[in-house]
Amino acid sequence: MPAKKSTVAPSPLPTITIVSPVEGAQVDPTIAVVFETDGDLAKMTMDAKELGNHLHVDIDGTSLMPMMKDLVPLGKNQYRYVFDLPVKPGKHVVSLYWSDAQHNAIESTVRKVNVSVGSAAGMK
Repeated sequence: MPAKKSTVAPSPLPTITIVSPVEGAQVDPTIAVVFETDGDLAKMTMDAKELGNHLHVDIDGTSLMPMMKDLVPLGKNQYRYVFDLPVKPGKHVVSLYWSDAQHNAIESTVRKVNVSVGSAAGMK
């Protein structure tokens, strides 16, 4: 179910940027998203002590909320998250955004890239 939209960004939120995949990339059926943020993810993931604004990773309206243990630190405020639901071959939209405590997307933070998923056998 797609996340509801929230037009109100409470206090200034940390920036968030999709580093990979890039627009138009051909990716594997298990999509890995690399992103950069200066946010304190220990306080902005689903296992935070207090649930407030938090991270969502979305593919075609299916939204997952990573826990800190699901994020692989890559250095310099970059992290990798592997979307653990296999995606069928074809065109897809990957989104990354902050949501509020009610899981409403904070529209000003939504970042999107279009990707093409190849079959696992056809990928190099």
